[in-house]
Amino acid sequence: MDNAFGNFAIQKIIQYGTKHIQESIFARILPNIKFLCTKMYGCRVVQMSIDVFKNDDDKLSMILKEINPLILSLFQDKHGNHVLQKCVDIIKIQKLDELVFIIIKNGKQMSYNYYASRVIKKVLYKLPKKKAAEIIDSLLTDLKSFFVSNCSN
Repeated sequence: MDNAFGNFAIQKIIQYGTKHIQESIFARILPNIKFLCTKMYGCRVVQMSIDVFKNDDDKLSMILKEINPLILSLFQDKHGNHVLQKCVDIIKIQKLDELVFIIIKNGKQMSYNYYASRVIKKVLYKLPKKKAAEIIDSLLTDLKSFFVSNCSN
C-alpha cells in the first residue's frame, strides 16, 4: 500500500462499503497487517479497519493478535505508533495489559523515542490512576535524564 489515492479509496470502501465488501477487504488486509502497519499509507488503512470493526470483538481480536508480536517495534516506528495509538483509543482498558507490560519493561528507553513517547502518553491518559502510577514509577528511575530529553518531558 504505497499509493496515496489507493489508500484513500480502500479507507472509504472499508468505512462505507457493504458488510460483504468490508469482510472481503478485511480478509485481504489481515494477513498483511504486519507489513501495512509500518507503511505511510498502509497504517491508515489499518487504523480505519480498527475504527470500523471496533464493535466486532472477533475482528478486533484478530487484528490485535496480528499486531501483538510487533508491539515493541511499532512503538518506535514512524507509522506504527499511530496504529498503537488507535488501538489505545478504541480497545477496552482490560486489553491494554500487553502494552502496559511492555511500557513497564522497556519504558525508560522508549520514552526517549519521539514516536514511542506519544503512545506512552496516550496509554497514561487512558489508564486508571493506580495503573498509570505503576508506569510512571517504572519510568522515573533517572529523573535527570528525563529533564534533558526532548521526548520524555
